[in-house]
Amino acid sequence: MRALLLFVLLAFSSYSWACSCGKVGILKNRKQAELIFTGRVIDIRNFIYKDSTDRGNGEYIIRTKQSTKFTFQVQHVYKGAVVTDTVSLSTPAARLDCESHFVPNQSYLVYSNLTTQSTRYLFGAKSKARPYLTTNLCTRTKRNRLLTIYEKAILTLL
Repeated sequence: MRALLLFVLLAFSSYSWACSCGKVGILKNRKQAELIFTGRVIDIRNFIYKDSTDRGNGEYIIRTKQSTKFTFQVQHVYKGAVVTDTVSLSTPAARLDCESHFVPNQSYLVYSNLTTQSTRYLFGAKSKARPYLTTNLCTRTKRNRLLTIYEKAILTLL
């Protein structure tokens, strides 16, 4: 019976994430985020790049990866500052790992952080990129319609 249940769950699940975040509170996420805003997705662009992994013996595996850049029309800023009325976030390929996926023309509450992690890591060269914003599934990023009055009040008052 257990085997049948496991088969049904695996066969009919659309996709899953390899994340294990646990429940993250509003105050902790607010403290960790550098920019919190609501915005509507106005553009999505995919980029292909190469990186490498050292096998440990001096040999490298070169992999082709994808990065996705999401551009938002900012509606409201809860923490941080924006210079223009649009904000862009870059993530590794959406729907993989712990990265967020956004739908065009939908509004979201986004908890984001600056990173300098390079999207190009070739042959051990630990280069850093210009700082860019990113987010992931372990933050409280969600569709705007799922934003509760309680969370909105806390973000507004603090």
